[in-house]
Amino acid sequence: MLVRRAFPIPVELLLTGSCTRPWLLDHGTMIPRQVDYPDIAEKIEAWCSEHCKLRNKIQWRDFSIEELSEGIGESVSTTRNWFQLVCGKDLRVWKMEHRIDIAKRLIEEGGLSISEVAARAGFNDRANFSRQFRRTAGCSPSDWKA
Repeated sequence: MLVRRAFPIPVELLLTGSCTRPWLLDHGTMIPRQVDYPDIAEKIEAWCSEHCKLRNKIQWRDFSIEELSEGIGESVSTTRNWFQLVCGKDLRVWKMEHRIDIAKRLIEEGGLSISEVAARAGFNDRANFSRQFRRTAGCSPSDWKA
């Protein structure tokens, strides 16, 4: 009796180091599944805008993936998958971009110094704020103000 083994990778790749067939994650055995995330982006944006208001002022308050998932009424795995598959970035990166967006809005409103903007956007150190702002926005906070 002949026993047939299924290799996890194509045999050509094992033997020659190159593969003539396109690599499929499911090896052609499963039907690709479409994942639909209806209106999660809107739920997250609404929850974050409400979460970051403190006494009718915009102020960054940090949160975990669990807190966010509970706030939008989705499971942690669904929220994490949305960030990976749809958003294309990690929650940590998304939060940093969101903090910088808050800082941009505060700078555009005027009336606050750069240090006050940094504090309300959740940064303890003005130098770190300027570095992250420049990395995300492409210019310094004072240049954004101008």
